[in-house]
Formats: sequence, structure tokens, C-alpha cells
Amino acid sequence: MRFAVTTALALLLPFASGALAAPPEGAVASLVTPAQAAGAPGLVSRAAGCVGGLQHDDGTVENGYSFNEGFGIADLAFWAERFDPGAEPYLFSRVCVCLTGQGQSSAAPITIAFFADDGGQPGAVIARVPAQATGIPVFPETAFFDVPLQVRVEGPVWVAVNWNVDLTPGVFLCADENGAGSPVPGVTTVDGGATWEPLTAYWPAARALFIRAEARAAGSVLEVPTLGIAGLVALGLLLGLLAFSLLRRHRAA
Repeated sequence: MRFAVTTALALLLPFASGALAAPPEGAVASLVTPAQAAGAPGLVSRAAGCVGGLQHDDGTVENGYSFNEGFGIADLAFWAERFDPGAEPYLFSRVCVCLTGQGQSSAAPITIAFFADDGGQPGAVIARVPAQATGIPVFPETAFFDVPLQVRVEGPVWVAVNWNVDLTPGVFLCADENGAGSPVPGVTTVDGGATWEPLTAYWPAARALFIRAEARAAGSVLEVPTLGIAGLVALGLLLGLLAFSLLRRHRAA
């Protein structure tokens, strides 16, 4: 396969918000115009990702979405899909994103972000995981990039993808424009998550994004604190004293 990813632990860090609440005129980009898409067969990604997991797309790519460089958006753009594995705690173990492009950038640092659901739109940041997408194909070829991770959530969550549209121009997120669509419509932002808009505000034919995930019931998790060197020394002394005390009692008996 012509792709590679790097993984990292989820970081509980906020995103910086920018001044843009909506993309400037000319900033919205798509690979296929509505006229071109009409009647055209959907494309099948050469490497399916997260098969059997959580997904809203129908498996065929009709378009690709992005924002053009030079409009001040840079790394503030996110595209998000809402997933609801259930009320119990769930552990997300993998996110799969389908990307394509125009040839300017064959590789791009990307970020997978998790947002809590806030009344039907992304709210507080739960986690973000950086990765590297390498070997992004030129449209009409598309490919999935799998990002292993460990993110525990409860209830609905928004899973988003982000990259710097100025530093890696010509990268597009695969889009489904003729499927059943997402139960809750996907959203996008150009100000780092300060405000969100439905995909259809900029791409009217949007039905779902090619963002997929794998998750399983997490169950209860026992939090074990990290002792550190000082803690380990103290624990060793405590165990030594306990052993000495037991030995004295044994001899006295």
C-alpha cells in the first residue's frame, strides 16, 4: 500500500480560534462541479479503511472537499462527522480517512480530532492525534489512511480531520454525494472550531464525509496513578518495613 501513518497519544489541548467565521469568497474548493458529478459513476477507494466499523458513506467517492490556499484559513479548517456508538463508554481504536488530490502535495501532516457533542454540533475538544498521510493519490484515484489511536468517549462524539491547506495545497477529503447520508449532517469550520457550519452551506450536494472509525465497548477503567522514581522508592521502603515486621513476628512466634 502507498500510505503511512504515525501515531501519538491523544493530547487534551484546546485549539486556537481564528478570526474567520466563514470562508472568504473563492476559498471553497471541490474536485468535481455539480454538472460534472451528475450521472458520473462513483469511485471506489483503492484501499478500504475501517471496514465493518462506523461509517456514513456508501463506499463510492463522488467528490473531494477542501479550501484553497492563500485565504488565511491555514490549519484552522476541520471537517467532522458525528458518531454515536452508544451510551456506555466506548474506546475508539482507529480512524480511517479517505484522501485524494490534484498533485501539488503527495503527503500531508493531518490531525484526527475528537469533539464532544454539544446540542448537535462539535463542542469541547476531547483529544487530537497527529498523523502523517504519505502517498496521497491524484484524483480520480483515492486512498484511505488509517490512524491507530486510543480515545475513550461516552455518548455521541464528533470525529474530525484537519490539515494545513496553505502548506499542503491540493489535498481533498473524499465525499459521498449520492448515498443515504449521515444521521446528523456533517459540519466544517474555518476558525479552529469556534463556529461550525453544515457541509451543505459550501458543498450543497454533500451527503457524508469519508471519515470512518472503529470502536468497542470500553467497560470500566481503573485509573492507576504514575508513581515516578520517588513513589517507587517510597513503595520499596514500605514493602521492606512490612517484610521486616512480618519476619519479627514470625521469629517471636
